[in-house]
Amino acid sequence: MIRYLAVFVVVAFATGWAGDGKKVDLTVSDMHCDHCADKVKSALKKFQDVRDVQVSTKKGTARVFLVSTSVINTEVLAKAIADAGYGASYIEGAETKTLAATKGAHADGDCDKEGMSKMDCAKEGKMGCCEEKTSKTKALKKK
Repeated sequence: MIRYLAVFVVVAFATGWAGDGKKVDLTVSDMHCDHCADKVKSALKKFQDVRDVQVSTKKGTARVFLVSTSVINTEVLAKAIADAGYGASYIEGAETKTLAATKGAHADGDCDKEGMSKMDCAKEGKMGCCEEKTSKTKALKKK
């Protein structure tokens, strides 16, 4: 009897999580580092119907898992990404739709966490994120 109960719980959980939801894939531009991915993830998780978000800086994608009863459309999710400072594209029918970032993704405070300044990022051609510390910044931190 306990074995059947355990199987039932596992099956119920698995079907409830994987089978009853909706999945939305978006392409995200100007996202280069973990900080950028966190900003995109936070922008998408603000919606009540979002169960989970997977963001890949390497692929430049965001996958959003919604509850099955969700009425949120893809354009609303893309707008949330654009409002966070990143470009967002999605496919609707046979057409690819793109929303441009409504503000710059890079803020002065973003670099401070990484030991860089906004100017360091600009010199390195990395406006939009703080992908990595420069050797110059590493040398300054050691002093």
